[in-house]
Order: sequence, then structure tokens, then C-alpha cells
Amino acid sequence: MLGELIRKNMFWLFDALSGGLVRKYLLNLEKTMQQGNDASSDDLQKLLNHAVSTTEFYKEYSGYSGITDFPVIKKNMIKEKYDQFISSEYKNKRLHKVKTSGSTGERFVMM
Repeated sequence: MLGELIRKNMFWLFDALSGGLVRKYLLNLEKTMQQGNDASSDDLQKLLNHAVSTTEFYKEYSGYSGITDFPVIKKNMIKEKYDQFISSEYKNKRLHKVKTSGSTGERFVMM
């Protein structure tokens, strides 16, 4: 928990030092979601609802009030807790493998 808190604070510190673009984007997105007049906010709302209702990792966030209630995660966390991130709706289905290039220094593969 302490490591997650430190990582989250470092993320927001780095964002602030870089001009706060991520924070501005999230605040704008949250405002748009609250107004309820944007199709993309409906899609995000559906995605968040799906995540909290069908995955072990996100179920503890079921009472969320906005996207800022969700943690900032790293690839390593997904690798370590892979089964907790897979939706119960897709666990027994054939999945397609997706890979990243590793441009951040670490390749990532997920099904």
C-alpha cells in the first residue's frame, strides 16, 4: 500500500512538473462525465462499471465517484496479478494476444 501511495504521488508530481496535462485532461473528462452529455463519457462509464463488476482487481472500487478514485498502475502490477485483471466474462473464452513494442523499456504482452 505504501509503495502504491508513493507511486501515485510521484505520478502526479511528475505530471505537475510537466505542465499538468494529465490532471487537466482527467478533470475535464470527469466534468464531462458529470454533465452526462458526451458519448465518450458514456463509454468510459460503461468501461468502469464493467471493470468493477467483473474483475477481482477493480471490485473494491465499486463505490467510485469518478475516474480519479482508480489507482495508477504499472505493467508489473498487471503481470503480477494478471488473473485479477481478466473480466469474468472473458476468462473461459479465446483471447487474442496483444504486445507492446517495449518503448518504455519493458515489453508487455497480454491476452
